[in-house]
Amino acid sequence: MTLAQRLIEPANSGIKKLYLVPTLDKEFGSELFHPKFSPIPSALSELPDLHQFSQAFVIKIIEVWSGRRSVLQMNRNCHRSVLRRITELATPATKSCQIRKIYIAQPIEGVLEITVTLRVLDRVRSLSLRVEGVDKRIDVIATAMRGGITAPELADLELAYAPPFGSAKDPVNMLGYVAENVVSGLSKVAQWHEIDEYRENGYELLDVRSVEECGRGIIPGAINIPVDEIRDRYSELKNKNLLVNCQVGLRGHTASMLLKELGFNPVNLDGGYLTWINSPAASR
Repeated sequence: MTLAQRLIEPANSGIKKLYLVPTLDKEFGSELFHPKFSPIPSALSELPDLHQFSQAFVIKIIEVWSGRRSVLQMNRNCHRSVLRRITELATPATKSCQIRKIYIAQPIEGVLEITVTLRVLDRVRSLSLRVEGVDKRIDVIATAMRGGITAPELADLELAYAPPFGSAKDPVNMLGYVAENVVSGLSKVAQWHEIDEYRENGYELLDVRSVEECGRGIIPGAINIPVDEIRDRYSELKNKNLLVNCQVGLRGHTASMLLKELGFNPVNLDGGYLTWINSPAASR
């Protein structure tokens, strides 16, 4: 089915929604992106009408820029990082922008790229969106649950490999490895609401993100040693009990394994700084 055929068909009776998340963003850090990883796209029939969605979405952005809509009203459609970027792009000039054209391309089945040209005063600007579905991951997890497969056993699943639809190191397998590390005790983890408890028990909070990332925000009381500098600076750590955090958890795990080999007792903060900053603990 061609894209043109799809766009002139009447909308399905079932309500379908999209939730936009960034593929690569400073808030997440580069640890969430790997060139060998890619989501399995949804079939085009499983997506809402992208022409209608893109028009409505861009109109909402313009309404936010013009002050007629609160950015919080888009929470159900966008990750907070996407919303933050929309807010950052707002300027006095964008209050009078107008939609000129909406272009939609389908490079492969289940992936749609949307480019919207806008007139902002006497200049032309553009917005671009790339929409990919990840529901196939949910299908795998749902099947595993129905079959009684445990989380560590996900690491041994044989899943199809066919770029760009399925990577050699599938995220479902990676989920199994993470679960196996926790269940076996190889990697100790803590939750955001346990930070105070760990501190009371003598743990020191170590942030292993870059200096630039910590400059944008850090958990109060944490010391910063980037993960790449731990081998050269671990002598600065006087406390053997460490609660380690990065942005989302991956670098924290790497740092924890390294610190463990160096004779420390590390615990990785699950979800990292990003989870903490969006938790009730950050507003205390």
